[in-house]
Amino acid sequence: MKFILFKNSTLSDCINLKIPLKRFSNYSQIYSFTTEKISEYFPKFDFKDKKVLVIGSSGDHIINAFLQGAEKVSAFDINYLAGFFSDLKLTALSYLAFEDFKTFFLINSKSPMNYQTYCSFRQHLNSNTKLFFDNLYIKYKNNGFEVRHSIFFNNLYDKNHLKISNNLYLHSEELYNQVKKSIKKKQINFLLCSIEELQPFLLKSKFDLIFLSNISDYSRDLFKNPNYLNSYYNQIILPLQNHIKNDGILCIAYIYDTGSKKFRSAIDNPNIRKAIFSKSNFQYSEISFKSTIPKKKDAVLILKNSFNLKEKSNLYSQKINVYQDFSEAEDFPGLILNFLKDFVSNKIVLDLGCGSGKYLFHLSKFSKKYYGLDISQDQINFIKRSSIPKNTKLICSSAEVIPLKNNSIDLIIACWVVGTIPENNRRLKVIEEIKRVLKRGGFCFFIENDIGGEFEFVRNRYPRIKETKNYNNFLESQGFKVYKKIKTYFQFKSKKQAQSVFGIIWGDKVRKKIKDSKLNHKVVVYLLKN
Repeated sequence: MKFILFKNSTLSDCINLKIPLKRFSNYSQIYSFTTEKISEYFPKFDFKDKKVLVIGSSGDHIINAFLQGAEKVSAFDINYLAGFFSDLKLTALSYLAFEDFKTFFLINSKSPMNYQTYCSFRQHLNSNTKLFFDNLYIKYKNNGFEVRHSIFFNNLYDKNHLKISNNLYLHSEELYNQVKKSIKKKQINFLLCSIEELQPFLLKSKFDLIFLSNISDYSRDLFKNPNYLNSYYNQIILPLQNHIKNDGILCIAYIYDTGSKKFRSAIDNPNIRKAIFSKSNFQYSEISFKSTIPKKKDAVLILKNSFNLKEKSNLYSQKINVYQDFSEAEDFPGLILNFLKDFVSNKIVLDLGCGSGKYLFHLSKFSKKYYGLDISQDQINFIKRSSIPKNTKLICSSAEVIPLKNNSIDLIIACWVVGTIPENNRRLKVIEEIKRVLKRGGFCFFIENDIGGEFEFVRNRYPRIKETKNYNNFLESQGFKVYKKIKTYFQFKSKKQAQSVFGIIWGDKVRKKIKDSKLNHKVVVYLLKN
């Protein structure tokens, strides 16, 4: 393991202990372990092979992120002492056995911060870390107990059972050894800076996950005005959104005891935080879980960058112009449209997931009655900007609850719709609703991606075919039959436009795979008869 501390200015005063300790500053007390219930909320995120940015603090966010499978973890903290302590803890983890690690760091152990134990891994520390702790031990005459109980540590609520409970890697020797092995060849970059100073360090870096812990609690100290949380959002959160990958998550706050009626700051008030963070271009949501406080609930607030083609993606609202460009380029020769046109004549048709109306405007004029249903009000509003035929009705609704009568529809068309819903149980609800509204003898066409081809390759679904294959197998298990296969293509105005659209939807790696304005696309048509 290699631990690198980044700081532009000198650390000499800090190393030599010539520091007035002050809350939320470069010289604050050390938290020996996290005060968050990491063991409850980290498993709710996908860390596998991800690039992660966390608050440095005690080093526990770094360790638990690697335990969850993160590929690369960077950290930042305004507190220089947090940087030194994180290095101490990660280095100790690399060289100490499980029981020795707990004995060294837990405050109520037999010999916390034992000097001889410190000396056993001291040589592997960052040079600045080494000097700081050398001086600290000298100050307390190599008495580890005195060091651990000194003014340099915040020992409020520092109880062994809480610290073990909060940390996954302390739950068992097996998990400890697992993370010990995983960090062996890792490099940890620790940025000694405040959140306001973070941007120059990040440059063009993009992360899958960013965790800001409870920094938002101190936004009133950062921005001394009545609307400090708004200022925090505009000046801190918005710039950080530029460093989140597509489908990545910015965990903007950790809230303790969400059921409390006493709000420590504006972020604790659910009405205020939802009003502010829901206006983000990212999807806002909250996850609650067992608290560090017995019989209470904590929560994390998350913003998800969902510019992809998954259900409820912001692509359908904030980036509607990108969706339009994608939709217009898809099936450029109109082969799917020509196929569907043969079936809609004098039929009552439901266009499930009608989007911005690509098929609606062409097919509705041939039908007896045409319903366009979409979960996105923004897409429905986009259609309303144009003149729609009198036989057409627009519905904003989830496909899980179709607001139409039983046995009322002759034909349902669903072009790349159900696959955007991630959970199979919800997909089944949609299929149940389809069967409910279809007349006896009615039928449904699902237009889906076939396995293989250039489009699947570009978006990383080929040669790794598992996701597409599993979804298509799911449809076949529900009675859908392959009716027809179509070889069509995307045609953009230019290669630059194609790269831009695919880059916004799927990220920079996909963008770089686009070599032309034209992209071949293999499509399969599934039929379900009622």
